[in-house]
Amino acid sequence: MALQTRFGTQQPDQEYRLRPSAYALLLDEQGHLAVVEAPDGYFLPGGGIKAGESASEAVLREISEETGYGAHLLWLLAEADQYIDQFLKRSSFFLAEVDPDPEAQGEYTVYWLSPEQARQRLTYESHRWAVERFAPYLAA
Repeated sequence: MALQTRFGTQQPDQEYRLRPSAYALLLDEQGHLAVVEAPDGYFLPGGGIKAGESASEAVLREISEETGYGAHLLWLLAEADQYIDQFLKRSSFFLAEVDPDPEAQGEYTVYWLSPEQARQRLTYESHRWAVERFAPYLAA
């Protein structure tokens, strides 16, 4: 069973729309993590789950779209909720390994960072938590 936690503050007068999403702690051959630079911040590769899509299908699609890389998933690490604007983002975090050759140009710039560098750069608290929580196991 995956570890689950919650970030952000629920405002009592705010209605939140549930937004299922999936992200990857995506490792390269040297053990660095992928962080994508989007217009609104720095994030682990991933995003929203489309209707009829599983979390694992969504994260693989998002990795390809955002980075241009293929990947294979190793396992589901954790789930976390985070209040962001009018959304309650319910995110599944997967450990994944990158296929070494890009399939195409991704839509975002990808940085390959140490877990500590990634944690410092990531915008969402839930993404920083996932890296911090699982970084000790990434080097193993």
